Amino acid sequence: MSHPHGRFVWYDLATIDTNAAVDFYTQVVGWTTTDWKSGDFTYHMWTPPDASPIGGVGKLPQAAIDMGAPPNWSGHISVPDINAALTKLESLGGKRVMPEIMDMPTIGKMILVADPYGAAFWLFQPVTPMEQPEGGSTVGHVTWHELTTDDVEGAMAFYTDMFGFHKTESMDMGPMGTYQMFGPEGKGTFGGMMKRAPGMPPNAWLYYFSVPDLTVSIAKATELGGKLIMGPQEVPGGDHIAVLMDPQGAAFALHSRKV
Repeated sequence: MSHPHGRFVWYDLATIDTNAAVDFYTQVVGWTTTDWKSGDFTYHMWTPPDASPIGGVGKLPQAAIDMGAPPNWSGHISVPDINAALTKLESLGGKRVMPEIMDMPTIGKMILVADPYGAAFWLFQPVTPMEQPEGGSTVGHVTWHELTTDDVEGAMAFYTDMFGFHKTESMDMGPMGTYQMFGPEGKGTFGGMMKRAPGMPPNAWLYYFSVPDLTVSIAKATELGGKLIMGPQEVPGGDHIAVLMDPQGAAFALHSRKV
């Protein structure tokens, strides 16, 4: 299997209390956790009921907290050559968030970066090729990748040049502008981009997790101290979505398929 280029393959939550986050998301999304250990360090990996891990949770660095960064989810985008990808990203106006590439011998090379409009993600060159089922309905998987940005056309051009994302369908959202969907060329749609409205949080990626019953998951999330930000609402095709914030302040979304 070759290294997929420009595909989301891993999802990390950086937060303050990792044990509390594990308790929250295992009940809300239905994940279990698989532990990866290195010496005294333990990394909890999010594991869907019928699949291998799709991501993990780690401590939000104190330096990031001191700079005002809230707990957050971030996606890892696979590249075959991280040095070449970083050079290209910077030539297209993207920026490093971390100063240097991290090299984890059994995992891969990675660096946190941002697109020209400030939305952060990881460049990731894994040791072993990885690929997640994009847009699938399996419980606990990421079904949608949504970018809120100040410049939809500019962002689309950046991700097309950088990773080969291509426009697919679009939807007129009235005063909010056009919701532009995208995916790898010839391989369907796995996300969308929309313009950031005044007063909304800074430009960022939002990830949608598949759950069997949206109503049940929202109720559990709010019972555990999470907040419902938007929805639940029906989207074209009959599926239902909602955007939430976990008790520590990280935004995420839930998605249930039409029954």
